[in-house]
Amino acid sequence: MTDLISIILPFYNCDQWLTDTIKSVQKQTYSNFELICVDDGSTDHSLEIIKRIMASDHRIKLICEENLGVCYARNNGVSYARGSYIAFLDGDDLYAPDFLQANYDAIKKYKADVSMVNIIQNDGTNEFLWRDIKVMGNNTEVFNEYAEGNICNRVWNKLYRSELVKKVPFPEDHQHVEDAQWTPRIMEEVNRMVRIPKGYYHYILHQESLT
Repeated sequence: MTDLISIILPFYNCDQWLTDTIKSVQKQTYSNFELICVDDGSTDHSLEIIKRIMASDHRIKLICEENLGVCYARNNGVSYARGSYIAFLDGDDLYAPDFLQANYDAIKKYKADVSMVNIIQNDGTNEFLWRDIKVMGNNTEVFNEYAEGNICNRVWNKLYRSELVKKVPFPEDHQHVEDAQWTPRIMEEVNRMVRIPKGYYHYILHQESLT
């Protein structure tokens, strides 16, 4: 038996990209997941897209809320997560087909609390020049690596033990650069972490991106 992985997908007016984003989850080689989609008050066709797709896939769940921001949406999704592990995905990005499998295998092999993969940019190159698998074996080493810039702030290129995420809520008073607020707080709780040099998360940058 494999562990259930909960994927938290907050979205707001992503109807141009949402179908491809969800398909990238459905194509995962690791199939024991639940996809928790949190509609943050979309006014376009995003909600219709989700409802149509989830009608044929019982692994997809839907939560609707008024427009409160991505931190509220992530916290809302986490509160419903049943998995042993939690991953995040933005409504206009894509997982590589083995994103979940690569992270899960690394966590199991290295007995880690968190696994982190490289990020694939629009031009197909990896964002970080990591060359080898890096295992951080204790909390001091994890936080030192973070302080030295060797652990990126991004929430969504990682797989976490569920209890860690549930212990550290996203800062609802910071709706921008929230990753930089949240990541150091959760790194304080991580006792063992593995970093994978290969890219498995497609970060799609376009004109409408919040960044």
